[in-house]
Amino acid sequence: MTAVSVKREAQPVRLTQLDALRGVAALMVVFFHYTSRFAEVYPHQPQSGLRFDIGEFGVDFFFILSGFVIFLSLQRCSSVWEFARLRFWRLFPVYWAAVLFSAAMIWLLDAPGQAEGLDVPVVVLNLAMVHQFFYVPNVDGVYWTLAYEFAFYVWAACLYFIVPKRFTEWLLVAYVALAAGLTLFARQRGVEVPYRLTMALMLDYAQLFSAGIVLYHVRSAGLTWTRGAMLVFFVLVEGYMHGLSAMIVTTLVVLMILEVLRGRLRWLNTPVMLFFGAISYSLYLVHQSFGHSLMFHLGNAGVPAPLAALLALVLSIAVAACLTYLIERPVLRRVRRGRNAGRTRQAPRRVIRRFASES
Repeated sequence: MTAVSVKREAQPVRLTQLDALRGVAALMVVFFHYTSRFAEVYPHQPQSGLRFDIGEFGVDFFFILSGFVIFLSLQRCSSVWEFARLRFWRLFPVYWAAVLFSAAMIWLLDAPGQAEGLDVPVVVLNLAMVHQFFYVPNVDGVYWTLAYEFAFYVWAACLYFIVPKRFTEWLLVAYVALAAGLTLFARQRGVEVPYRLTMALMLDYAQLFSAGIVLYHVRSAGLTWTRGAMLVFFVLVEGYMHGLSAMIVTTLVVLMILEVLRGRLRWLNTPVMLFFGAISYSLYLVHQSFGHSLMFHLGNAGVPAPLAALLALVLSIAVAACLTYLIERPVLRRVRRGRNAGRTRQAPRRVIRRFASES
């Protein structure tokens, strides 16, 4: 099939736009937790009356973007080890800080339900990020997505370095079809798939990560009728798995990324959007338990619910900015300098080996 061309000169702009989309996804989740979710957790507290139920699907947004961005990162890595090392420094330092901050705030603010079952061993085990595979409670409820992300990194690395590139997309289609079939079988038989297996195989969300990977191939090789059909299939599976609202949001996300790849949606390049894109990971990690505890106590102190939510949002953004610019960014700069220095040292050796082989 004929591929729709992608303008190469606009690639850097598009990548910054995708960063901004991560900020949109993070804000969707935050607004959901500070409105709809807070009302569910604390129904007897003063409520703003606002609901943002669709923000729950900001997680779907993140998973699709992960599929795209992780394959982009793999493209720049020469080995699984290099990919694992870069992912470690990208994720863990700021995550450790977020876990310790959230635990400290939960113990300090002591809002009902937040500190139940939270002790030092649980906090320590959370630092490994794979604690859910051992049924260890999350310090913060939002950490449930990290198990799926972790599993995806393992599968993505295997897919990229082992499977021939021409088979990647078709293998994704087969896997998503298998995951949907297994889910259908389990629902019809009334059988619950073990939670560990669900996370390890990404059974609930394989279609979202797969959509991101196909969008990555759209960027590198163009949009064909085949890839378009694959994206439609993934969207339909998402609808079957999680309902009409999820399917609508997934459709909009896919269309937005396609527009970005066509060089549109330039409004995402504004400083505000890029700022939220930069702090999106930290904001996602610290906002829920901290924000809920803060809103609970502010409500008890007579602060109107909308103002309490706004204060929680502002403080969460401030904490996220500190984590991003004091921990995440400096660590990544140092890793990049070390990586570039290593490549510089290895360059003469590669030249010598090439010269020797040609001789």
